[in-house]
Amino acid sequence: MIEADGIMVGLFRWIYRRRPARPLDTKKPWLKWFPKYEVKVRLPPEVLQSPDPDKLLEDRLSHSGFQHEAWTKTAIHFVRGKSWGDFHAKLIKLRVSFPHPLKSEVKMRVEVARVCLFDTGDLWQIAREIKANVEAAAPSQPPSHPRS
Repeated sequence: MIEADGIMVGLFRWIYRRRPARPLDTKKPWLKWFPKYEVKVRLPPEVLQSPDPDKLLEDRLSHSGFQHEAWTKTAIHFVRGKSWGDFHAKLIKLRVSFPHPLKSEVKMRVEVARVCLFDTGDLWQIAREIKANVEAAAPSQPPSHPRS
């Protein structure tokens, strides 16, 4: 017999999957239902000009705990966190996707990997942090000093 709570979880997952990503607001939301964010990101030239831009992108996302998940014909996907057990935004499983092929200005998609009923600003903040990490200039290497 199917339990009512299982039906509700399935319904929430279906709604979450069907809803489109929305642009990231400039102000932190007080409450946003079924949050998925579409974030405008300007990729640095060193990422685009690299022979392996996907790897450089993964390196920038690894600071937030993300690792490459999959490539599709239209997107590159990265994930981090765990699916169940904790609902804290820093620990829950998140997916970040970039359209493929990469261009200088793209719309990155940030969403919870399974389902998310609402956001009180935590997911919004994480999306902003990811954007900052991706857009940041590469750290400059200190000049090497010859030994005398």
